Amino acid sequence: MGGRLLAEKFERAHDTDMVVSVFRSPAAPPARVKRALMGCVVVLVALTVGSVRPDPRRSGSPEERQEVSVARPVFGALSLLPTRARADDLPFTMEPGVVLSPGLRGTVAELAQAFRAAAGRSFHVTSGTRTPLEQAQAMFDKLASGGSLTGLYRDYDAARQIEQAYQRSRRAGRVACVAAMARVVSGQIARGLYISRHLHAGAVDIRSRDMSARERRTFRSVAARRRGVRLLEEGRPPHFHLEFPVNAR
Repeated sequence: MGGRLLAEKFERAHDTDMVVSVFRSPAAPPARVKRALMGCVVVLVALTVGSVRPDPRRSGSPEERQEVSVARPVFGALSLLPTRARADDLPFTMEPGVVLSPGLRGTVAELAQAFRAAAGRSFHVTSGTRTPLEQAQAMFDKLASGGSLTGLYRDYDAARQIEQAYQRSRRAGRVACVAAMARVVSGQIARGLYISRHLHAGAVDIRSRDMSARERRTFRSVAARRRGVRLLEEGRPPHFHLEFPVNAR
């Protein structure tokens, strides 16, 4: 009887040891844990790359559209650069700050290409569309250098009004004098009078002091072949003043 009880206790203890040995989790070796973690990282990276970089053969897929929509703000910002920053694309050069309307820019580009074909060189634009203040500054410089407005502009009365403003204010200094002249120009514009086509995107000035006599003759010949273009050669400072028809602006 006693032997039987001892045998049953032994069997129960043996079974308990087997159950514990089956369900107990031994500590994993550190190297094995590291390998497992690295495997998870690799899988996650692969899944992420796969979702961001779609198959290029799947043109127009939602993933590609999403990728383009994310990239668009970056390239959109680059497209906002001013046109002057891309002046190297033009067949002529310009002074910093010169403004040309799209239509006038194209017309001047055609003229530059024709001049390059005939003379083997380009030209430099010194002035384009002007504000009343910029027009007054140019007129001040001409008068201060001894030039005349009434002998240059076709509207004698308008030119005379601006000259009188110069005479009245020149002793007050350049800034005050230019401001007084600009007020006269602005008043004329308010009445529908534009003394210069620079004021409504219809004229450009092109430097001539760096052209030889032969190149100046070539430029005049090229400009004369442009329908509706009026050319004036001015000497203070030396430049060509070109006026274009309305449909070229």
